[in-house]
Amino acid sequence: MRHAWLVALLLLVHCTPLQRETTPATLDLPLLGLPATLDPALAQDDLSLLLVNLVHAGLTRYDPETATIVPDLATEWRASTNGRIYTFRLQTGLQWRDVQGNPVASFSADDVVASLRRACAPSTRAPFVEALFIIEGCRDVYESQDIVDLASVGVRALDPQTVEIDLVRPGADLPAVLSLPIARPLPQNAIAAGNVGWQSPERLQSIGPYVFTAWLPPDTISLTRNPTYPAERQPRTPDIINFSLTTDALADYRAGLFDRLALPAEAVPAVQTDDTLREQLSLVEQSCTVGIGFTTVKPPVDRVRVRRALAAAIDRSLLVRQSPGDRVAASSLAPAALFGATEPTGVAYDTAQARTWLAQAGYPRGLGFPTLQLATPDIPEWVDVANAVASMWRTTLDITVNVVPLPADEYEAHLDRTIPLPEIAHAWLFEWCSPVPDLHEWYYAPFHCEASQNHWRRLCGEFDDVVESAMNEQDPTARMDLYRQAHTLITVEEAAHVPLFHRAQALLTQPWVRGRIAPAGGWNPRTWQLDMRAKQKARTP
Repeated sequence: MRHAWLVALLLLVHCTPLQRETTPATLDLPLLGLPATLDPALAQDDLSLLLVNLVHAGLTRYDPETATIVPDLATEWRASTNGRIYTFRLQTGLQWRDVQGNPVASFSADDVVASLRRACAPSTRAPFVEALFIIEGCRDVYESQDIVDLASVGVRALDPQTVEIDLVRPGADLPAVLSLPIARPLPQNAIAAGNVGWQSPERLQSIGPYVFTAWLPPDTISLTRNPTYPAERQPRTPDIINFSLTTDALADYRAGLFDRLALPAEAVPAVQTDDTLREQLSLVEQSCTVGIGFTTVKPPVDRVRVRRALAAAIDRSLLVRQSPGDRVAASSLAPAALFGATEPTGVAYDTAQARTWLAQAGYPRGLGFPTLQLATPDIPEWVDVANAVASMWRTTLDITVNVVPLPADEYEAHLDRTIPLPEIAHAWLFEWCSPVPDLHEWYYAPFHCEASQNHWRRLCGEFDDVVESAMNEQDPTARMDLYRQAHTLITVEEAAHVPLFHRAQALLTQPWVRGRIAPAGGWNPRTWQLDMRAKQKARTP
């Protein structure tokens, strides 16, 4: 009886119109552990995020192929003139279904409301809840020490197919926020108070592009296309997705048993010596970027030419070579994928130009330049990066640089803009991460002169006007242009920040698989394409 639901579900799947005469497109992936949860609000490990993406759809979805937010359970949305009220129309006729494929309840706006309110509740303990603080009342509810009224969260159902959301600010990034797992709708009857165990595979109710057909971890997890999912939202190719236990994932990948394999950074050097594997290896940018910030009001880095000189003296390729399996050189703060086809450029590595800018700032050959302090957390990786940058500055600009390691738990406090200017370093390593696939999180959130922590102590200027305009710009092309302008202003015109490298995931991909991977939010194979003829040929002895 324990797995009787699997038999019923298999019968359902095998009797649907999706059955084909040709071999189903089957994606094979390694099962390297157990998912921590199937609750979208709590998912944060790689396997949980992947499975959530397969069985739980969102109102919107980030499409890594086009770097855009597209409709999913919502059909359309519109913003008020001031950008602080968003209205979403939902697909009609959708049903929450149990693991046997039986309809349980109709999908409605009330489910969306209940799910977003639950995600904001402090009792949920959602790890990425800060992404929802754009919603009116969410932060207040989450930070409340008292019994809270979730109705104060600014989400309401206007009718069964319409949801309205109030925001604390203009929010052109809201559709991106709603693509995150934490914002996925769940059936209100399942998540009702006191309903324990609803997220177990046997009791799961979902609306998503895939359904489970086998749940036998740690040996096997299998899914197939959801036959009741709207045709226009169906996955591009994979009909079946199998996760299988492995004791040697790389050997099984070599044998063609797995279609994609994430590698630990330490495995990359060995893979690069293999002619075949080297061609299948890529580094996928993640949603974290390491850079150097300048305290822009502290001499001598209060001069923009000094900051540009320091930026031009940094060879990012050397920093990548320090750790070749988990870094990609960065010219932008945000992952390049969020900019679409072309990552914007900043101050390029150019030692001659660096020396020219320093001379124009009044320090030819470094003469008269005061000792520069470069702060870093006292974590070995960070100290190595700081020492490498300091060495480049000394060699190229003939200046004295002291690396200042600080205890990690004290480091952020050191950057606080209330710290007296003599006590803060001239420059400091800074890592910014965001799960939200939208450029607002990468430019407005950290850098705005008034709305951010502003470690750079920037004065308000054109950059701030540009990112404020982008907050309520509804045209995607115009909005992208604003962020490209903002990037140039912060990295070149002001030269307040120098992106160094993006964190990266090493990935092996078989030649019969096509499809990009988003920088955040977990893998989503529904956009991948499989050439089953090529796969079968490669696996035939």
